[in-house]
Amino acid sequence: MGQVLGGPMAYTGTAGASDAAAAAQAAATGTLLAQPLAVGSSPPLAPPTPPTTAPDKGAVKDEEPWQSRKHGGLAPLRIGHHHATDEELDLLQIAGDSFGLRLGRDQAGQPVAIPLFRPEQTEALLVGGMWAARLLAFRALRFGARVVVFTRQAAGWPELGNLAVGRADRLMVLPPGSPSELSASADKPLLCVHDDQPPPAEDPLPWRTRLAVLRQLTPERARLTADSDLVLLQRLAPFEASLVATEMSLTPDTTQELSRLRDDMVAMFMGSTRQYAALTVTGQEQRLGRPGRY
Repeated sequence: MGQVLGGPMAYTGTAGASDAAAAAQAAATGTLLAQPLAVGSSPPLAPPTPPTTAPDKGAVKDEEPWQSRKHGGLAPLRIGHHHATDEELDLLQIAGDSFGLRLGRDQAGQPVAIPLFRPEQTEALLVGGMWAARLLAFRALRFGARVVVFTRQAAGWPELGNLAVGRADRLMVLPPGSPSELSASADKPLLCVHDDQPPPAEDPLPWRTRLAVLRQLTPERARLTADSDLVLLQRLAPFEASLVATEMSLTPDTTQELSRLRDDMVAMFMGSTRQYAALTVTGQEQRLGRPGRY
């Protein structure tokens, strides 16, 4: 009987050896040989092979969902274990040029700050306009200080307290020469702004800073640049720059730079330190007006 139900004939004997060799070769090459069928059985089905397509280079691989990474547990803190003694706290110090009242940023983009309030009285001088003076007072209020302004032109000053801290009792506007009995401390420093006039002779007071604002520098007032602890200069006229150069022994290059400052820049001198800073304004400070000396 050559065929059974249409299936191929099964052979025995020497044919079996050749079939075994063919099967071994097929296993090595990965091909599928037709197997003899038994009566009443169905031919075995090969597992479905997925279609092979070229990978799409532009396709984006689905990312696995983000899972939080587990870390080893930390030892619980013990109440009272991390307390420092008074002697250890005395060893803590705050150092760095960026500590103090924010002034602006230098040419490299680094923050520039000024130590406007110190344990001893500080004498400061600003040769500039109303915009820069109000900006310093604004930032002093935000710093936590109280501000007293001695001026003959009160316009633009009374609303500064509400604008800076939402309170009107942190800023006082008085005529020049008025007595001020406000005290000053480390947590409540005091800034006295003397608008367009030098400050009067007074006994020094710790944590008080007296800021003289000069709209224009004259030969009679040029000496204040050398007598002040902190000097801030907006762009100067050439004759003003020459006065400052004489009093502070500046080089010709520095003297020329003082006449080329931008509207939003100041030059800061304190001891041997000299820096240029851009008074970048943000938020509510933009309501103080346009930067410049006017």
